[in-house]
Amino acid sequence: MFPARPRRPMPPFQSRPPGPPFQFGPPQRPPQRPPQRPPQRPPQGQQPNKPSLKSQFQTPEGRWDFEKISSTAQQMHGIYNQVSPMITQVGPMVSKFFTR
Repeated sequence: MFPARPRRPMPPFQSRPPGPPFQFGPPQRPPQRPPQRPPQRPPQGQQPNKPSLKSQFQTPEGRWDFEKISSTAQQMHGIYNQVSPMITQVGPMVSKFFTR
């Protein structure tokens, strides 16, 4: 544009550390994470203290507790009877919402 005017030399390009494009103030450090510990395993020969679904319906002697199984099934049936009318009423509204 101005051929007679000499150009000033450009400073060398300096790469910028990754981060937000416009940062005001001192650079922020990434949050420090605590060191991860490997999961602890129980010594060999010992089972972890985690009850299974099967153990929930057994007596301490290891036999099936049919009274507990029956009462749990009755509770599930009662919950189903309470919730099923609501599901049948809400079902058409949900299907209309997703078909649009």
